[in-house]
Amino acid sequence: MNKNDFRVNIPLWNIALWCILIVWTYGVTYAADLLFSNFEGFFMMVDNELTIKWHTPGMLSLIVGSILLAIFFLTYYIKLKNYNSKNPHNKVPAITFLRPGELLEDDEMLRQVTKNATKKVYILYSLTVPLLIFIMIIFPLDRYVYIVLLSLLLIVHNALYYREIRKFISGDYSLSNTSKPMFNKLQRGFIGFVVVAFILVITIPTIRIVQMEIEHKESLQEFKACVHEGKTATLELKENGSTTVICE
Repeated sequence: MNKNDFRVNIPLWNIALWCILIVWTYGVTYAADLLFSNFEGFFMMVDNELTIKWHTPGMLSLIVGSILLAIFFLTYYIKLKNYNSKNPHNKVPAITFLRPGELLEDDEMLRQVTKNATKKVYILYSLTVPLLIFIMIIFPLDRYVYIVLLSLLLIVHNALYYREIRKFISGDYSLSNTSKPMFNKLQRGFIGFVVVAFILVITIPTIRIVQMEIEHKESLQEFKACVHEGKTATLELKENGSTTVICE
């Protein structure tokens, strides 16, 4: 087995796939939003004529992503078929949902390497998945952002796994417990992020409340000045909670 072995490079294929899916899903989420909103905002009346308001980034990502996916799966299928024909005793299944093809268990040594690699991946998920849940609860971001975050997690997962296997292939590998330093780093990073997020959760609403109070006082002064001039003043509430004075 060497670094050019197809099974060794499967994590790199997975990384490429998730990078393409990040591009492709942007267009898919845009198309889904149009579908479930009955194409609201997509068709517009301009000068009594029905026009289409194209969302260029969404359309490009859907088209480019679909092309890249087709190229990826075609290339992957060719590589997979060639490998299986040359290695009938170590075939990689075309569908790897039940058993990932990158798991290397040819002998006891590879089983141990795979065990250490999957242990590190497990530690990664045990720390980052609760962190992602925390982010989803605290920050009301668009769902595509969460898709990107989950995709990046899967990219890191495959990169971590590939790095471990590649170290073994290159001969720079130790069977000692190497997961503890990584666990400590991730743990410190998790605690640091929670502290920063907690500070932001307290600071951002406080700043916004102060801004709204200042805007309210300014609007009240504008309202009184408008009424004093004998005009009609109307307070208009915006979606972000601020108010504007319309003086007519």
